[in-house]
This record gives sequence, structure tokens and C-alpha cells, in this order.
Amino acid sequence: MPEILGEFLSMKRGLIVLLGLLMLLSLQVAQAKEWQVQVDPSGAANCTISYNNAVNRLNVNADKTLNRGAGSCLPLNPNRFWLKMQSTPDCLSTSYNISCNQEFTASLFYYDNGVYNFPFDPISASANDVIELAIPSETPAPPATNISECEQNGYSCSGSCSNGEMDYFCFSGVCCAPPEPIQCITEDDCAKPECYGQSVVDLQGNPVVCEAQQPLPSLDTCQNLSGISCSSEETCEGGSFAASSDSERCCIGGICAPQSLTCEGQGGILCATAAECAGTLAASSDAGNEFCCQGQCQKTPSSSRSMLIPMIIFILIAVLIVSFVLYRKGVFKFKKKVQEQPFSFPPSVKPLYPSDANFPSQ
Repeated sequence: MPEILGEFLSMKRGLIVLLGLLMLLSLQVAQAKEWQVQVDPSGAANCTISYNNAVNRLNVNADKTLNRGAGSCLPLNPNRFWLKMQSTPDCLSTSYNISCNQEFTASLFYYDNGVYNFPFDPISASANDVIELAIPSETPAPPATNISECEQNGYSCSGSCSNGEMDYFCFSGVCCAPPEPIQCITEDDCAKPECYGQSVVDLQGNPVVCEAQQPLPSLDTCQNLSGISCSSEETCEGGSFAASSDSERCCIGGICAPQSLTCEGQGGILCATAAECAGTLAASSDAGNEFCCQGQCQKTPSSSRSMLIPMIIFILIAVLIVSFVLYRKGVFKFKKKVQEQPFSFPPSVKPLYPSDANFPSQ
């Protein structure tokens, strides 16, 4: 009997030791999880993360990188996209209140054995609203597939994009559209670095091989060229303009002086009067007594000729009125025309006929 009891006690001690080892192993596994916090606003934003009676301020850049960590529990991850939660009981059990001045999304996930696990759905909030993140006492199992919505739709998560950003959610940076395939078909495609050494066709349809183009020399700054940058309203007096990396109007060997706004320099012509301008009048330095017209000059009839016909009509009307008044006052009268009578001989005179005349007889 004592032997049986001793064997039982030894088995009990072994079971306790085994349970202790299992608990220690589970604790090590739990501590192996590296919890991460991601704050993803719609654009560059100022955010705060409050916990343990402290308010931590940080900036999220346009490329989704963070400028700093958020206190002792949330230092900045080396990739600068996330905040790595410290694996202390105090940090793992606290709640984190996150707010940004832009619309934003906050998510909580962990890294375990080389795999990112996303047990919780991202939480979205409007500007200045608060999202509370906390690790629950019983962490749900991670999803069957460790892939973000961005990758599920055939795109990729990256730190930054040069080919546009997508609306899909991305756990590790920015959701980037896949680059379009490079096509090397015509000679114009030889300008693409990816087409160097590729066979294409020229304008005549003949096959040619794209050769590597020599890089263009980099432009120096205007200051290093011993020049000064002029505005679009200035000219380079005493010098000439040259190309530079920081100015389109780098004046070399001269000074920037205001341009003389001549009429011709503004694309106009000079008209004698403003009324002749069929276009837009503009101020110019050479107009003098004329007018700068951005259009065409149209000749107008002279004022004397244009007033001649109305003056003649006025004079005729005045003559008719005066004549009518004088006629009514009897100053002059119109003579009646005497009607002419047909000619006839007096009744006492008998006309002579050839038979009554004394003509010599035949």
C-alpha cells in the first residue's frame, strides 16, 4: 500500500510539472505575437493616440508613413507604417483611443511566425471621431487566408505608388494598381528604357533595334549659371535667357527689366480712333494719340459726308415751310396758266382761195 501511494504521488508531481511546462510554452507563444497598430487616414493628417492618461500626437504623411511613435507602449515600427505594441502586460491590456483630423481607418493585427494575422476588421471613422482599439482577453482565431482586400483584388500593398492608388484596403502601406505591361512595337517606343535592345519597326515597317539613348545633361541652377530669374513680365536687358533647372527665364549677362508693352508686341495694330477698332482696345506704350486695337481697323465714313444728306433734307423742308407762309400772306401768288385757244379767221374776212385770186391764165 505505501508503495502504491508513493507511485501515485510521483505521477502527480510529474503531471504538475508537465502542466507547468505547457503553461510556460503557451505563455512564450503568446509573447511571440508582435501586435501592430495601423492608422490609415484619407490623406496627410494630424492624429492623436491617448492611453494611460497621456495624449500622444503624431503626423501621418501622404505616403502613409508616420513621423514618430506614440509613447512608451507604441514605438514606431522600422517600416514607419505601423506602431509596434510593446509585449508588456500593461501595454497589451490597455485601450488606445485614436483620432485624426481627416477621415481615417484604424486596425489591430499581429505578426506571428513570419505571418501577419488580421483577426479584426478595420474600423473607420469620420474626422475628429475616436476609435478605441484593445486586445480582447480571448483573441479570435485568425482568418483562413492572410491576405488584404487589396491583394484579394489582384493588386499589391506597397510603401508608395507611382501608378495610382486604389480604393481597396491595404494592411501594409498603399494599395497599388499593377503596372501596365510595357509594349515595344514601333520606333517611338525606343524612348522607353524597357525597350532598349528590343526589336521594333520604323515608320517604313522595317525592323530596327532600340539602342540605349544617352542621358541628357542635367541642368544647373540659375544661380550657379551666374544668372538671375526673371518674371514673365520682364525681359533680359543686356543679356539672354538660358535654360536652368529652377527657372524658365534665367537671365545670363544682363538684368531683369520691365517689358515695353508695344502695340505690336501685344499682337495689335494702331487705329486712328477708338470707333475704328473691330476688336479689343489695349493699353500700349507707343499708342500716342492713336488707339491700340487687338483686332482690325475699319474705316468709318467722314462726319461731313455723313451729315450732308440730312442737311439737304432740312433745307428743303425749311424752304417749303417759308414758301407756304408767304403764300398764305399774299406776298406772292402763283400765276394761272392761260389756256391757248385754237386759231380761226375773223367772220368778216373771207379766206382767199386759189380760184378767186388773180393769177395769170394758163
